[in-house]
Amino acid sequence: MNNPLYPIQIQNYMRSIFKKNNTLIIAISKKLENLAEKFDVKNIWQRPNPVDENIFFVDYDRKYFLRNKLTRFNQNDIVLNLVANFIDRKNQLFVLDVLRLLPKKFKLILAGPLKKQNEVYFQNMLKKIESLSLNNRVEVQTGFVSNFDEYLKCSDVFLFPSKAEGLGTPILESQACGVPVVSNYIKDITDPIIENNKGGFFLDLDAENWADKVQKALEIPKEVLIENAKYVSNICSSKLIDEEYYKKINKLALNEN
Repeated sequence: MNNPLYPIQIQNYMRSIFKKNNTLIIAISKKLENLAEKFDVKNIWQRPNPVDENIFFVDYDRKYFLRNKLTRFNQNDIVLNLVANFIDRKNQLFVLDVLRLLPKKFKLILAGPLKKQNEVYFQNMLKKIESLSLNNRVEVQTGFVSNFDEYLKCSDVFLFPSKAEGLGTPILESQACGVPVVSNYIKDITDPIIENNKGGFFLDLDAENWADKVQKALEIPKEVLIENAKYVSNICSSKLIDEEYYKKINKLALNEN
C-alpha cells in the first residue's frame, strides 16, 4: 500500500497515534521505512519478518530424501523451486521462459495455493508448459504448502521473480536453509537481503540473464552458502526479533504520550 496509516478511513486518527513518543511503526523493508518517513511517523523500526530458526536451517544431508518424498525428480536433476500463490504478481510464467533456456537436466517445482479468481492465470500457465514442451521438466502442485522448508531443502536454487513485494520472506528462508536465490531486483526490497555471489543474485527480469545467474548460483561454494545462512539467521531469527520486541516495548512503556 502507499499509506502506512491504515486503515485509510481513519487516517487522521492513525496519524495522531503514530506521532506519539510511545508508539512504534514496524517496516519490514527499507522501501516501507522510506514510505513511513514521508508520513512523519515518530518512531520506526525497520526489521525483516522473523524466520523460525527451528524450521529454516541448513539440512543438506536430507536433500535427496526430501526430493524423493515431495517430487518425481531424482538426484541427477538440478531442481529449481518456486512455491507461491498461483497469481500473476508471483510471475510463474516468467520462470518457464528461463527453464526452456536451461539444459534438460534442470527441472522446476511450481507449488502453492490456487484461488478461484486466479484460475485463468493458472490455465494459461499450464498451456505455456505444454507449448514449450516442458511437461516432463515441470511438476505442478496446488494447495497450501505447510512444509515450505522441505521444498527449499530438496531444491538446488529458489526462484523469486515476483513483480512487487513488501519484503519477500521466502528469500530469507531459502538463504537460511543454505539454498541460493535468484530474484527479481526490487529496489530497497530484494537488494538489501541478497548479497550477490553469496546468497544468490538479484537482477532485472530478463530470461537469458536469469538462466545465466541460475547456473552461476550453482557454483557458489557450499561453505559460502553455509556462512551466508548463519548471517541471515543472525539478522532475522524469530528468537532475535522476539528479544528486540521485548526491549522496544519496555522502552516505549517508559515514554510519555
